[in-house]
Amino acid sequence: MSKKSFLSNPDVDKVMRVVISLAQETSILKDRLSLMEILMDSKGYITRDDLQNYQLSEIQREELKKETDKFINNVMQPIVSERPIADPKLRIGER
Repeated sequence: MSKKSFLSNPDVDKVMRVVISLAQETSILKDRLSLMEILMDSKGYITRDDLQNYQLSEIQREELKKETDKFINNVMQPIVSERPIADPKLRIGER
């Protein structure tokens, strides 16, 4: 069974899947670190329950989203700059 490659080479596609997976995990870690910083600033210490139960404010959520979008743009920029996307709605960072 033949699979169509996104990047013209199935091996490069595999490497990109690894990169994307690592970027996802890194993004999760960045979000968790941001939450830890928020809690440390407000309480001076952190418990597991604090991390599990804390609810971000709307402003904090928006700031975290901006940081996540910036991170995704930085990770994806080398590939999207090489292969322009015809549909502008699909370009990273443009919504």
